[in-house]
Amino acid sequence: NEYKHALTTLPQTYKSLTNNRPIQPLNGRVVEFGMHVEGWTYDVTEPGPYKGPADWAQVAGSSCGSTVRQTPINVVTSNTTFPGNLPTLDAAFTAVGACDTYLGKVNEHTWKADNICSGGGNFSMVFEGVTYKMLQFNFHSPSEHTIDGEFSDVEAHFVYAKETSTGVDATDLAVVGIMMEATSSMDNAFLEKFVWDGKTHTMANAFNPYTEFFPTVHDHPSSYFHYDGSLTTPPCSEIVKWIVMTNPVQISQKQVNEYKHALTTLPQTYKSL
Repeated sequence: NEYKHALTTLPQTYKSLTNNRPIQPLNGRVVEFGMHVEGWTYDVTEPGPYKGPADWAQVAGSSCGSTVRQTPINVVTSNTTFPGNLPTLDAAFTAVGACDTYLGKVNEHTWKADNICSGGGNFSMVFEGVTYKMLQFNFHSPSEHTIDGEFSDVEAHFVYAKETSTGVDATDLAVVGIMMEATSSMDNAFLEKFVWDGKTHTMANAFNPYTEFFPTVHDHPSSYFHYDGSLTTPPCSEIVKWIVMTNPVQISQKQVNEYKHALTTLPQTYKSL
């Protein structure tokens, strides 16, 4: 209002009360887009130095071109095996103390709940005799894994690192993938607790993804698919034990739409969505 009032006192604007020139034709000019990017993108047509998924192998230090154990994969259920010695998850997940803190990080391609439990408490998982500590969780849409060729609306990745006597070993990871499908008219209550604004938050009440989000069947953890794989973004390091839950979690279409809209604002996803 102060600026608008000032226009009433100036000789070239006192009548029009505007000082913006009308829109001009592009006449063949190209508008370029500049933003900090880590050297890769999800967009297959992005020009310049940014590498789309087909060219991630060219990203410096990347293992994305490996043909050994890359992720994601299509799980063909009829081709899976049942070795018998694969552990159930009934006693795998443990929450110690009260966890109520997280960083609602918005990186260049997703939302990520990072630095979880920095104020106390922790979530761990024992798998094949190894104890892993949960570090963060993030999202991908549509899902990265497919089951019998079918995508889910969103896939959550809960990322763990092997616990050591001095902390964690970031070269030995486990990731729990959970499919999310927009089959509910109600928002998923666990997801609604989190805010994605780049700030550290302390919740009024502790949160627990094991009891509030992880899928269960008759009070037991969901069955799962397991294979050795990689990170799904550059450098695609082949250091991940994957546990992909077979049962999905229900979310609302509104929650899917909110996440999809966020992808339009991020430099590595704004075109590919």
